[in-house]
Amino acid sequence: MVFSKSWRMNHSISPINQLLATLRFYATNNTQLTIGDNSGFSISTAHRIIRKVSLAIASLHQEFIKFPSTAQEIRQEQNNFYHLARFPRVIGAMDCTHVRISSPGGEQAEIFRNRKGYFLY
Repeated sequence: MVFSKSWRMNHSISPINQLLATLRFYATNNTQLTIGDNSGFSISTAHRIIRKVSLAIASLHQEFIKFPSTAQEIRQEQNNFYHLARFPRVIGAMDCTHVRISSPGGEQAEIFRNRKGYFLY
């Protein structure tokens, strides 16, 4: 990564590099130590950056996360989801982080294995 002369002088990390490090953290599921090593800063700096950027993104939730509020809007979204994926009575969905677990064992264990091949909760 190329940093400007001013970065080397005051050790500040530009906003774009903070965003890119955080997006890399989200995308790769790497540790903060790895993100810091790859970006040229310490684990504590990586932690502060990821937290700060995550809070900034989350603060935009009212602008970007909308749920239907009237009965008519709810019915419309339910119909949209049903036509899209044959899921009845769904009004929204979100992506999430998979948390690894040990296999719970038993006949139902495989329902806890994700598409990446590991067990999740």
